[in-house]
Amino acid sequence: MTKQPTIADEILSYLAAQPSAKDTFQGIAEWWILKTKIDQSIEKVGRALQHLVTEGLVISVRYQAEKETYYAVNMEKIGKIKRIVGKLEEAKGEAGD
Repeated sequence: MTKQPTIADEILSYLAAQPSAKDTFQGIAEWWILKTKIDQSIEKVGRALQHLVTEGLVISVRYQAEKETYYAVNMEKIGKIKRIVGKLEEAKGEAGD
């Protein structure tokens, strides 16, 4: 089993990458730790969206006037999505028993 990094590990990792860094308690919590978690979450969300698009459950749309890509449910797959979500909710319920 892989050990999850502790907050202390995350602080040391930040300092190793930014040896001249110094900040207050609040700054470390908000800018070092929280920003790192947000960056990691952004990567995970990107991978998850790519997977859902590949599976055909989510569609991606880029409008001509927009620079961003928008994501939405593939209405042709809404039944399958509801079944997946139902199974997830069932599993959560069983885990809570």
